[in-house]
Formats: sequence, structure tokens, C-alpha cells
Amino acid sequence: MKVKIPPRTDGGSWLRIVDTALSAGDDFSEPGEEAPLEGEGATYLAAPQSVVVLVG
Repeated sequence: MKVKIPPRTDGGSWLRIVDTALSAGDDFSEPGEEAPLEGEGATYLAAPQSVVVLVG
């Protein structure tokens, strides 16, 4: 499912800390190693039966 991510009000980037559809080792990010979602109005492809956690 393609999910539209709203822009942050402070202009910062959203960070992905969990995506259970990714391979073991890539599915959970260690603090400081989060993957940024780039671009205003970004989208994220969430796989069926997965969990995605973003922080801002």
C-alpha cells in the first residue's frame, strides 16, 4: 500500500525506525541509524501485513 506522508510542521524529515517487511537486520533501526524519508509530500510503500513506524 502506498502511503502519503504529510510534511512535518517544523520542516524536518520523518525517520523510519521499524518496517517489519524488510530483511532481518534492516527491519529495526538502532538509535541514530534511522532512515530518513526525503522530500515534501513523500510516499512510503508499506507491504501487506507489515508494521511501519516513523518518528519526527
